[in-house]
Amino acid sequence: MTNFILSLTPGPAVMLVTGHSLANGWRRSQFSVLGIMSGNATYCLLSALGLGTLFVRLPILVTVVKGVGALYLIWIGLRSLMHSNAALVPASEQPRATPFALYRQALVLQLSNPKSVLFFCALLPQFVPPGVPAILPMLALGLCAIVLEYPVLTSYSLLGDRTRRFMSSPLATHSLNVLAGGLLIAAAGRVASL
Repeated sequence: MTNFILSLTPGPAVMLVTGHSLANGWRRSQFSVLGIMSGNATYCLLSALGLGTLFVRLPILVTVVKGVGALYLIWIGLRSLMHSNAALVPASEQPRATPFALYRQALVLQLSNPKSVLFFCALLPQFVPPGVPAILPMLALGLCAIVLEYPVLTSYSLLGDRTRRFMSSPLATHSLNVLAGGLLIAAAGRVASL
């Protein structure tokens, strides 16, 4: 239940997926969702192997990861803003981000998201009974968390795509690209503030 509520809360992952959906459509933004899920799976595996305790014991690691992620998001957000004038070209003639670029951006975001670090490395291990080898229960709990978050992110992706289709004129597309860039920069601010 905790994971589902955290997934519904608009954070950096939701902002990124929504921004990618606004700029690229819901189908392509599924690569963003896959990147978020891959980041979650990475932290789940690290936690199951006991390496997640490094993040809990060395808070500087969380700060470094958070800083790198925020800078990366600012960079891609600024790129979106700088190229927003290209949106004045008809949508059919505009290049879209490659699936790998969307996946990479989402993976970097999620790996730098302190909420994910804390969830998988500090909160989730508390649900593993003491004296039981942690690997299988942690993997099962992590899989449940990932399965619960997928429909939430996909819903935000579909909402972004609906908005994109509703606003399909060149000026509206320009505005959506500016909004997508702003969402990415806002996500960076959110990552940095956590």
